[in-house]
Amino acid sequence: MSESLPQESRIEIVTDPIANSYVLAQWAIERLEDEDLRNVSDLGPYRAFGVVRRNRDGVVEPLAVVIFNAFRELPHGNDMRVIIVAASPRWCLPGVLQELFRYPFEVAGCERLTAAIRDGNNRSLRLCKGLGFKKEGTLRRAHDGKTNTIVLGMLKHECKWLNPHKHESTDGKEVVAFTSEAARSSKNNRRSKRRRQRGARNKREA
Repeated sequence: MSESLPQESRIEIVTDPIANSYVLAQWAIERLEDEDLRNVSDLGPYRAFGVVRRNRDGVVEPLAVVIFNAFRELPHGNDMRVIIVAASPRWCLPGVLQELFRYPFEVAGCERLTAAIRDGNNRSLRLCKGLGFKKEGTLRRAHDGKTNTIVLGMLKHECKWLNPHKHESTDGKEVVAFTSEAARSSKNNRRSKRRRQRGARNKREA
């Protein structure tokens, strides 16, 4: 499938005001197998981010929605829950993950991020472990009164996605369109450092 993708296809991260958070959250909940989340109102205060692919004709394909909710302000570091619903694995690019993890760890000031997944949902468990979450425990019969809930967590210093080398997939066919101010600042600092190094080297050679 990847070979047939046009060169101009782009991965974009959308949220308010470009994309309505309610619509994004509703899309996720309709695909989420969670007895405790049947409506958007069940989330409480939340922030939703959509990951979409836009081709050269402007056609948009939803790939995933990531929801952050259950924010807790704690003296030793804030905590927040993350819910990930994906329609395609193509959303999982380093640049996308950098921007999504920036929200809890750099914008919301969290020191940890929590995921609660139904026991037996092996796809979501593999995804979270692949992203760097660690299993922390089991809530017995917490999912629907019959099924256990697996609790996973990620600490800020464990997040490997905050400083990826570049915002591009390995096949070079898709580029993340959303770039943060922090990422641009870091890139500019690296460029300035390289210019200074080249200038110093040129002076020595002269």
